[in-house]
Amino acid sequence: MLLLLLPQAGWAWMPQALEWTQTALYKDGTTDLLKSMPPLVFMPMPEAPEGSPFLSIDASTTYQQILGFGGAFTEASAINWRRLTSEEQAEVIKLYFASPEEGGHGYALGRVPINSCDFSPKSYSFDDATCPIDETTGRAEGSCSKTDMELEHFDESVKHDVDSGMISMIKQAYDTVARRGLKLSLFASPWSPPAWMKLPAWGQQSMLLSDSPNCLMPSMQRPWAKYFSKFIEAYRQHGIHMWGVTVQNEPEAAVGWEACLYNASFMAAFVREDRKSTRLNSSHSQDL
Repeated sequence: MLLLLLPQAGWAWMPQALEWTQTALYKDGTTDLLKSMPPLVFMPMPEAPEGSPFLSIDASTTYQQILGFGGAFTEASAINWRRLTSEEQAEVIKLYFASPEEGGHGYALGRVPINSCDFSPKSYSFDDATCPIDETTGRAEGSCSKTDMELEHFDESVKHDVDSGMISMIKQAYDTVARRGLKLSLFASPWSPPAWMKLPAWGQQSMLLSDSPNCLMPSMQRPWAKYFSKFIEAYRQHGIHMWGVTVQNEPEAAVGWEACLYNASFMAAFVREDRKSTRLNSSHSQDL
């Protein structure tokens, strides 16, 4: 396989081959597991050849700056990371977040879920509004009609993320990136608000279900916006600063785990009227 590079005039660049492997599941049920594939060859060409795939790079035109590359910090990864020895934990963090010169991938970007996500053993939030927790599912759902509009019961220690190892794992990554003279840019994303903030879906208020076209009760927009603010501040108290947030993970998908549907107009109104005012009135407004 040949991938052609068309450099800007004046470049002096030798052909390079990129070795790569593929893991794939095919329609007939067969698989490739880390199968070595033909190398991709990058080489300068005077013009685009007909009938061949190519990548053209124009170094004279620049667009936005790439903030960094990275991955998601999840409860599942934290639980497995916590089971390692301290030496193994350090090695995992090094492989992802140390510089390439030190044998790492050079990650400098990370996503943190707000509440549970599809990589959590059980659903959880940081404010269940004193609703009883089902011991089997770990969820505050069902017939509970209690609410907490002022978030008086919000767990400002984010104990769940401390106990799972999320906080410790993120802090080690944070420190590793800092030793490179950089800052780990973190952004937070929710999969679902607490169940009591959501419109019923099939007769249930559940973190795992979403009404359509929007899941959030209109009356809960301001409490949910405040929830973002309190989550960011709680993480700050652990020495972890958020670079940004997104309104919702996969706002057009409700597929069996934590979900919350939004259409474009509802999301825009939420950002404009609720999150903006909450952010501007909070102590972390300079960070976002």
